[in-house]
Amino acid sequence: MQIQAFIFDFDGVLVDSERVHWRLYQEVLGPLGLGFTWEEYTAKSIALHDVGCIRAVADERGKALSDSEFARLVARKA
Repeated sequence: MQIQAFIFDFDGVLVDSERVHWRLYQEVLGPLGLGFTWEEYTAKSIALHDVGCIRAVADERGKALSDSEFARLVARKA
């Protein structure tokens, strides 16, 4: 059988997965006191990839993360 079509869903076009991402951030960052509201997420972080979002939230809240802690958080969110 020859493939005649291919559907590619760039995150959020066909399936709105942003709330899933936000919930995962809460699971990963919440225990460190870095949780944020849905409104904060949509206003500041929705367009960022995991690395950018975690870095932005930590920087905004004045939380210094070691390279190993940062890598662990990014891996855990993924």
